[in-house]
Amino acid sequence: MYARALAAIFLLLLLFLSGCAKTGERLRNDLTRKLEKVNCYYAEVKAEVFSTEGTQSYFVKQWWQETGRWRVEVDSATSSQIFVCDGKQIFVYQRGGEEYDRLLAKPSTLGAPPFSLMEQLELFLNAKDFSFEGREEITGNTYYVVSFAGLHRDEAIRLWLDTRTLFPVRAETSLEDELLSRITLTNLEFDPALPDALFSLEQMKERKVTNISGCS
Repeated sequence: MYARALAAIFLLLLLFLSGCAKTGERLRNDLTRKLEKVNCYYAEVKAEVFSTEGTQSYFVKQWWQETGRWRVEVDSATSSQIFVCDGKQIFVYQRGGEEYDRLLAKPSTLGAPPFSLMEQLELFLNAKDFSFEGREEITGNTYYVVSFAGLHRDEAIRLWLDTRTLFPVRAETSLEDELLSRITLTNLEFDPALPDALFSLEQMKERKVTNISGCS
């Protein structure tokens, strides 16, 4: 009788563990539910772009709101740019310059802000096919790993997702197995206080404006 009871408990434990195992579809469903609760975030990332000419490194700050407003500041050794979307139009400003560009098109037709974490997640959620590679350890921490086709032909994206927040801590884009870019998360804050001034370039009114029509 005792042996039968132990066997039954062991069987229930196996069923419980198998039911709790993360699968690709369950991961994507969990991510969808988590994003529904994210009103805004602030993130800092290190971005690297690889080419035959060498590696370009950028330090990126990004603010995102579910209202459609976002701001990205991209700094490198040679330049500093600010990208701002107020929900209706996008501004691009070269820090220290005498003018800034206003992109005349709906933000949805102009693509995502550069090095955006939210864009990486949306690409994953919208991917027709993807591969769930299980868990992988990086510098002592374990992450979920997924891969899927990128926006361009023969392009592939691989994401390492935090097991708690499901936000990418690393995103790599490759073309025919050649690494094109890498984004590494260094700081992430959910639901910080974001003043309206972050998503406006009102202070630049005195400078020249170049209107650029966006492509749909």
